[in-house]
Amino acid sequence: MVWGCHTLSHTAPKRSLNIDLIKPLIACGPLHYVSIQKDRPEKVEGIFDAEPYLNDLVDTAALISELDLVICVDTAVAHLTGALGVPLFLPLPLITDDGRWLLGREDSPWYASARLFRQGTSGDWADVMEKMRAEVGKFISGDKSVLSPPRWIGENLRQNPHALPLPIARS
Repeated sequence: MVWGCHTLSHTAPKRSLNIDLIKPLIACGPLHYVSIQKDRPEKVEGIFDAEPYLNDLVDTAALISELDLVICVDTAVAHLTGALGVPLFLPLPLITDDGRWLLGREDSPWYASARLFRQGTSGDWADVMEKMRAEVGKFISGDKSVLSPPRWIGENLRQNPHALPLPIARS
């Protein structure tokens, strides 16, 4: 789990989660949570802190490859997780500074294992975290289908008020 960007990043406030927002995820059930968080002073009770063992991205990749699911904000860890094909739940702001996450999608064309959980209202992480908490609860109950993002059909983008209009596909 990674909840915050490096504190020196100018986009950290927009991409990072308040530590209190992740606590309901931990209360979901009997999981073993691992913090892959680097360079942040916050520690969370109930999460194993792996930071002392992560000297570089090779160590981080080795740890990620042993995990069932990574919950991570938009950091290098998210990209590494996606590149490794490990299931990833990625909370995103309504509008990101990174065009890779596109608009109106819950999947990523670059990372097949990534599920995107985007804010419905700018700055509102509560709804995002509630959706993720519900999906983590299903996963704990044995529903592994929640790890796969829904297939993108484009209709979501047509409904996004921030997107350019798309032509309607003809069959």
